[in-house]
Amino acid sequence: AKGDVKIFTTIAVIVRVIQLLLCLLLYSFIGLKGLGIAYAILGVLHMLIMTIVVYYKYRIRFNPLFVRLSCVVLVICLLASVCSRIETLSVKYILGASLIVTSCVFSMTVSRRYLDIDIIKLIRNKFSNK
Repeated sequence: AKGDVKIFTTIAVIVRVIQLLLCLLLYSFIGLKGLGIAYAILGVLHMLIMTIVVYYKYRIRFNPLFVRLSCVVLVICLLASVCSRIETLSVKYILGASLIVTSCVFSMTVSRRYLDIDIIKLIRNKFSNK
């Protein structure tokens, strides 16, 4: 926070007030699913607020690659949420399994390409050393 305690404390208090209101409102109408929705909305809102404040205060912005990767992860999460609501078990499991495979391949690709970490090699080395 670079010594800007006042602004970040103010943001934290505002976000917590919004959290309380959202949770109370959505829980009273939707129940536990409402709490999940409230936390999802709050996460996005908090990220937007912090991104804007940090940019205008310090001229720091997210790397475009980070934004693209985050969007892919968000889409996978949203698809998993939609998939969990499918009534037909066989379709649910096939789509769910394909999302798991997609997520694993995506994670391994990103780890190898951008972080120079080969997850498969790490796993192989872990088991071959025993």
